[in-house]
Amino acid sequence: MHNSFKKIRIIVIGAAIIAVAVLIPVRHGTVEELDVVDPVIPVSATTVKRSNMQEYLLMNGGVRSENAVSVYPNMAGKISSVPVVLGGTVKKGQLIAEIDPSTPGTAYRANPVYAPISGVITSLPLPLGSYVTQSTPLGKIGDIKSLQILSHVPERHVNVLKPGLKAHVTLEAYPNESFDAHIQRVSPIVDEVSRSKEVYYVFDSLDERINIGMYVKIRLDTVLHENVLNVPVDSVLVTDHGSFLYTIAADDTIKEKEVHTGVTIDGIVEILDGIQEGEKIVSSGIRTVADGAKIRVVSSDNPGETL
Repeated sequence: MHNSFKKIRIIVIGAAIIAVAVLIPVRHGTVEELDVVDPVIPVSATTVKRSNMQEYLLMNGGVRSENAVSVYPNMAGKISSVPVVLGGTVKKGQLIAEIDPSTPGTAYRANPVYAPISGVITSLPLPLGSYVTQSTPLGKIGDIKSLQILSHVPERHVNVLKPGLKAHVTLEAYPNESFDAHIQRVSPIVDEVSRSKEVYYVFDSLDERINIGMYVKIRLDTVLHENVLNVPVDSVLVTDHGSFLYTIAADDTIKEKEVHTGVTIDGIVEILDGIQEGEKIVSSGIRTVADGAKIRVVSSDNPGETL
């Protein structure tokens, strides 16, 4: 048994010696040292540039008449006649309803209700036969030549609101078109329930396709950051120790640089300091590289740039 174990041990040691001899090249009777080649890491690159960065808010709203008037009867009674229709055009002084003040055992002539302004009937909430008083609105008339948009902006954003800010409006009926507008006025009151302010916009030009009651989506341009350094947000490595970019030198090695960032808008981040315009940086693959690593640029985020 002992001899058998000894033979097995000799065979294993011999095999190990042969394996080492095969793996280590020998030249002129000496063992050649193996060269360790640093890996070349493929990355994408981009160039630090300057451009404007526009902050904006997205919200919903509705089209309404800027000049709208509710119509009330002169006396109490039942609605006996409504010679107008919802969406119809009326002129100032036109008959829009009649109220019968008669009660059981009495008979009175119907009392007419006239349009106080010219415009479009935007509301007729009550059917014929409804009983109304002098405080009951019969309907509403709006001026279609004076349209506005009403939206509600959350309280956390009210610090950037002011008359004149530009807005780009999309109508549900025309989703591929944008209509220019601007803030006309901002309510001075924050609603205690919704914690928001009412904001009123007017269109820069009148378009017959825009109707009262339409639902709209609004992009409101707020703060403009002019001519600022910026890079793709994915090119910034954020750690517990700060934010870093990897610049690419002429010999395709990289250097880690600490930077301070500003606003981030649509995947682009503002760089406040720590780098210069025109420097080339790693834009993707930042977690596979380290300071001083050798890289190879395989793609560029700048159209037309030579790699």
